[in-house]
Amino acid sequence: MLNKNNDRVISFRLSRSADGTFQMTKREAMNRTKHMIAFDRGLDWDDVAVGKKLEDDLGYSKEEKKSLKGLTENVFFRDVEVDVNADDLEKADTIRDLYEVIWEKHSRKDKIEKKDNLLKSNISRVHNKSEQCTPTLPQHKITYSQVLDITRKMIACYMGYALKDVQPASNLKKDLYFNGEKDYEELAGWIDGDDFFGRYYSTADINDLIHVTTVEDLANRIFYKYIDKEFRL
Repeated sequence: MLNKNNDRVISFRLSRSADGTFQMTKREAMNRTKHMIAFDRGLDWDDVAVGKKLEDDLGYSKEEKKSLKGLTENVFFRDVEVDVNADDLEKADTIRDLYEVIWEKHSRKDKIEKKDNLLKSNISRVHNKSEQCTPTLPQHKITYSQVLDITRKMIACYMGYALKDVQPASNLKKDLYFNGEKDYEELAGWIDGDDFFGRYYSTADINDLIHVTTVEDLANRIFYKYIDKEFRL
């Protein structure tokens, strides 16, 4: 791509991820954003520091910041299909703020796509009620260790993962791609269902669930807060 003075070619690069696909790094998002602003304002790329203020230093009006949506989606980030909100661009104060907004949209989209692909690839396992979806439950009292084991199986079944991919330290949002309140509402139903902890009079609180971080954190909450204390061993 040529800059506005038609005297320099701008090249972009992507990194290959573990699954063989190409993804944009955060540094690449920063470089592209700097190139975009340099192109839009007819500046040299080296003069576009990330701390520059879009309005005070570069003369952008609020409407001009919103209009960067076109350059972002159709030119400088077209190959990674970034979908940004014009109102979010308007709120950006500096170039750093701008590329953070763009990166966050790209990162979220990537996580959602990975989650969808995992669910599709494992959908038969869920519908066929595999062994991990029907764990053996203690008849009476239950230990914390058993709760942790069953919690791992429940998450694996719910998300369509292999059990080995759901470890106690796995982060629900960052590693397992939980996204939005709907996931937590459905998870509450699974926790309280008969296949998992319902027989122990479990009552999951959605307002508490949304603060869960790891699988181990979830197991702790189930054991100490959700299941009736008379069933804890």
